[in-house]
Amino acid sequence: MTGKMKQKTFIEILGWAGIGLILTAYLLVTLGLLTPQAVIYPLLNGAGAVFLILSSWAKRDFQPVVLNAAWLLIAVIGITASLLE
Repeated sequence: MTGKMKQKTFIEILGWAGIGLILTAYLLVTLGLLTPQAVIYPLLNGAGAVFLILSSWAKRDFQPVVLNAAWLLIAVIGITASLLE
């Protein structure tokens, strides 16, 4: 596998991992296994957003970058609120 192919594969894995983190956070809250006030909830969302930003940026697909930048900002606000409680 060439370096370019490895990089493309890594970017794909990063994107899928981001989706997995965000969906996991949502699923855990939906099932009542996690509260939105728990610091892990915005941490999962924030990490997922970062992964999706990196993946989308590498692909030059900027609409998801903007969406996930907003998602990340909301996650940072959530983390801050959780830590201040």
